Amino acid sequence: MFETKHFRITETEIQLLRSRFPYKKVPFEQLTKAELTTGCKIKYPTRTLLFGSLLIIVSTTVLFGLGEFQFPKLGEQNDPRGALIPWL
Repeated sequence: MFETKHFRITETEIQLLRSRFPYKKVPFEQLTKAELTTGCKIKYPTRTLLFGSLLIIVSTTVLFGLGEFQFPKLGEQNDPRGALIPWL
């Protein structure tokens, strides 16, 4: 008998496991082909890595840059309407 986290091979069948208990049994007579592969479960791992890195960079910049940010002070001397329309 051979056993991993996901399946167990006995003398008569292959058992698919969840939490070490079989939830499905497949007899060898039903199998025509078996292929074991390793791979990534994410569809686009490179895009996901780049997007995650971008989010981390942006969030770090926002968190550490907030201490230096100041809202503009609007008053009579700094009124944006005076710069756009001088006759108002």
